[in-house]
Amino acid sequence: MNILNGNADVLRYIKENGVSLTSYGSAEFGLCKNDAMEVLKMLCERKQVILGIEVWRHIGDYFTIDSLDGWYSSSENSKDENNKSAMNFVQNADIVEDDLLTIQFE
Repeated sequence: MNILNGNADVLRYIKENGVSLTSYGSAEFGLCKNDAMEVLKMLCERKQVILGIEVWRHIGDYFTIDSLDGWYSSSENSKDENNKSAMNFVQNADIVEDDLLTIQFE
């Protein structure tokens, strides 16, 4: 089983519940905080590596990436430590209802 097939349900969940950010120069789908937590849980259950999380702020009628906020994995930590850190970041992030999160993973 390749990784893409193993994550087909995760990718489907992201596409079904996320907001396309292509008009803002990103090929990703942004997720609300609760949906991002659900994706992180799915990835952790599969022992996937979470690489990064970006925060997209809703300002007026558009989204912009918050370059001062976000989470990125550390090469000094184990996969489990990084995944727990990613979950903690989302749980404690200052995200308002209209903001979105993108999740990068292997």
